[in-house]
Amino acid sequence: MERHLGNIETAWVLAGRFAPLTVAGVLRLGGAPPLERVRASLDALQQHHRLLQARITRRRGRYSFEVTADVPPIPLDVVERRDADHWREVATAVLNQRLDLETGPLLRCVYLHDDAGTDGDIVFAYDHSVLDATSAAHVYEQFLTWCQGPPPAAPSVAPPLPPPIDDLLPARLRGRARIAPKTAFLRRQVADELAFRRATRGRSDAVRPEARCHLVTRSLDSTATDELVRRARRHRLTTNSVIGAAMLVAAHRHLRGDAGRLPMRAITFADLRSDLEPPPAPDVLGCYISMMRFTVPVGPDDDLWTAAAAYQAQVRAAWEHDEHLLSATVAKQLVRMSTTIKRMRIGSTAHSYAGGLGLAERYGEIELIDVHGFISNNRVGPLVTAFVKINRGALSWDFVFLDTDFDEATAERIADTVCDGLVEAAA
Repeated sequence: MERHLGNIETAWVLAGRFAPLTVAGVLRLGGAPPLERVRASLDALQQHHRLLQARITRRRGRYSFEVTADVPPIPLDVVERRDADHWREVATAVLNQRLDLETGPLLRCVYLHDDAGTDGDIVFAYDHSVLDATSAAHVYEQFLTWCQGPPPAAPSVAPPLPPPIDDLLPARLRGRARIAPKTAFLRRQVADELAFRRATRGRSDAVRPEARCHLVTRSLDSTATDELVRRARRHRLTTNSVIGAAMLVAAHRHLRGDAGRLPMRAITFADLRSDLEPPPAPDVLGCYISMMRFTVPVGPDDDLWTAAAAYQAQVRAAWEHDEHLLSATVAKQLVRMSTTIKRMRIGSTAHSYAGGLGLAERYGEIELIDVHGFISNNRVGPLVTAFVKINRGALSWDFVFLDTDFDEATAERIADTVCDGLVEAAA
């Protein structure tokens, strides 16, 4: 079984050839399951999802998912858990290593287990082409459910490989109908780029030859999270816009100093599932997202709500022109251009906001203490990146920084500035 990769799936592969691009998903568990149940649950996941039986091949210049009998079982490494922070070291290693896409499978697992204790950590490493935040949460749900006891038998009829975004675009963006809106979109992008370069006089953050990812985590408590969401609604702002603005304001403060009001580049990742035809269900694995870039003026005296309103105005304008969908059709070309030129960073900040993950706090004897998600960055990527979500009612950030941009102390200060700004705004 084989199908060609779509545009944004190919973009992930091209970016991964330039520098490691891996997603590290972390499940922190109390009442950690025995090893044999973890192994059985991973086997069941692979049996139920075709993309977890696939590898990525290249023939005649095109990449494809290929399901073959020689794709091995999902690798499981069992490591003795030293302490409660051991997972950070493992997740960092995942971000800085490539998966073997040509052999497959596109998911592997590390189990940090202490035979003398009850807690444990599961670190998943996967290629972004097979899972987005929605389908990753579904995989975690299945995995934890099946770790409680015997998992279900393999389906009698093998499921097909899920289609790419390109095959699910609304009719108004298919075939010849897409030419006019796509042309207009590209013109707006070129105009924005020229205006940005004029305003910044062509200056760009440094692109250094080597860079390694390191991670930082932060969270608000549930009370502060509830108040922040309420305040955002009063200002008629989405939580996503407030998060994006908080990162921009913090980046301006730490990166631009006293430079005054400047245009800042922000990247956000949009979940496209509800806008596709037909909409892929949450249990359909795949990467149904797009990368969108906005230019937002930010000054040293801007408060969070002012910046969030400017940010949201950009997002709404983009949605009105279907730019969230059109972005997915040009992702490959943008990645190829940025990794070939290698002269400028694609943005100052980037975030993906998943909202509530919908995971339970307990799965039988297993307690899900916390969930994290980190995505590799590279030397032409943004300076401040984060995966943001709500778990157990608390808003939390999984930041990834590059060691060539900031030392650990500076990265910690930037993360503090983001969260402190939100707490102050919610007070």
